[in-house]
Amino acid sequence: MCFRALRSNDKFTVRNNLAYYLALAGDCARADRMLLSVRPDNDQERVVATATRGLVLFRRGLVEGGRSAYIQAIHLARESKIDSWYQVAAGLHWAVEELTAATDAGPAIASRALRVLSESQNDQPLIRVLENQIRLLLTNYQPQISGGHGAEGVLGSTTNRSSDGE
Repeated sequence: MCFRALRSNDKFTVRNNLAYYLALAGDCARADRMLLSVRPDNDQERVVATATRGLVLFRRGLVEGGRSAYIQAIHLARESKIDSWYQVAAGLHWAVEELTAATDAGPAIASRALRVLSESQNDQPLIRVLENQIRLLLTNYQPQISGGHGAEGVLGSTTNRSSDGE
């Protein structure tokens, strides 16, 4: 039914969110197809779509590609001077995926993402859910995948932009 609704509704948010939830459910092939139909119209949408691409790649087991997409989303959020919420959210989502994939870099990326969160004073509900998810994942963390992570400098502090977000 959801897919039928998409035929008449090509809004970015609906398609991106469907790709996001398909990836979370492990249906990366359908998530990829849905993400190909996403057409971002502004910097916020480009950041969100890029981060969703990172999720799909991580869930496919392509850690380096997923990491690269999240780094790109964070850079785009910072450079475009949109609300800092987007940078914080991308960093937290990246940390969740690193910890879920059990990479060696996971704890360092999670620590940096949590530090950036505390500096941002962002109290949006989604941000708090991600923070709690990271803290829970850290309590049971067992690294499986090694490799560089590039968190330093990427997850730099946010500027004093609004944190009203969407």
